[in-house]
Amino acid sequence: MMNKKWGVILLSLILLNGCQSNIDSGIKCVPAGCSNQLCVNEDKAGGIVTTCEYREEYKCFEFSNCGYIDGECKWEETPEYLECLEGVN
Repeated sequence: MMNKKWGVILLSLILLNGCQSNIDSGIKCVPAGCSNQLCVNEDKAGGIVTTCEYREEYKCFEFSNCGYIDGECKWEETPEYLECLEGVN
């Protein structure tokens, strides 16, 4: 039987390893597009062309982070970001 201390350490390592895979992916995500509304791989950002328009919800990106999340570049849905979006719709 495993003692409680080792169980906590093992669980911590499992959780950290899951998070670490996103951090160590080697992929850097950056905002792109005319209004910086997209979150894309830095290597592809220079080749992206979008229409130059501004939507009210784009202001909510200031409450988010563009990053590598769950295996892709995307905007982090922070509570502040989601609250801002609710105010727009």
